[in-house]
Amino acid sequence: MIRAACATIFATMLFAAAGAQLPTAEAVEACGSASEQCRQAVVVEAGRDSQCDICFMERTDGGEWICRESCRGTVGINGVTPAQLKCEGDGCTPCGTYALRRGLWRTADVKTLFPMECYDEGYVWIDDRQREDYNTLVRGAGAETYAHGERLAEVGEPYDYIVVVEYNTCPVVKGAGSAIFLHVWRAEGHPTAGCVAMPAEAMRRLVGWLDPKACPEVIITARERCCGDGE
Repeated sequence: MIRAACATIFATMLFAAAGAQLPTAEAVEACGSASEQCRQAVVVEAGRDSQCDICFMERTDGGEWICRESCRGTVGINGVTPAQLKCEGDGCTPCGTYALRRGLWRTADVKTLFPMECYDEGYVWIDDRQREDYNTLVRGAGAETYAHGERLAEVGEPYDYIVVVEYNTCPVVKGAGSAIFLHVWRAEGHPTAGCVAMPAEAMRRLVGWLDPKACPEVIITARERCCGDGE
């Protein structure tokens, strides 16, 4: 017991020296789903409700995963669901591992290497499953497009920072869900319509931390078997 306690203390000291936190066993296990080239992973561990734990994980040169930061967050109002069961408007967040390649923000106010694009009133993310451009971003949209998607500029603080989760983006399956993002939560503990949300300061640090050369991914999991094969 003493030896185990000493090992835990030593590990904690090592992570602290590296500017990191000791990751949970669940977060490390989840990183086993990351692709071989991935060196940054945002691990989302959801419960049966809409609450979740989020870890910013980084793979060392030695292949070990360390936690750079952790915070509380929220997922869809109806929790998480297997990706194959996800559908438009179900209020669920899809489980799985997805690339993080792009983002959007209201104002460019964070130093980052991650490709972030400033949006304006004409940016609409299409959620109308009848349209050919379903689950895509339309720039310079006019009034005739507003009813067919989400106008980013109208959402408010939650969309101050957006990191796009590449779920159902290539290829796009109509009706399988759209506009899955990492973004700022509307209020502490407030669930989303299917995205992953976190405090504003955590989201700012996430944007500053992400590096496209590290091939970042998000890994959305559940503590219980609600992200398996639909059983």
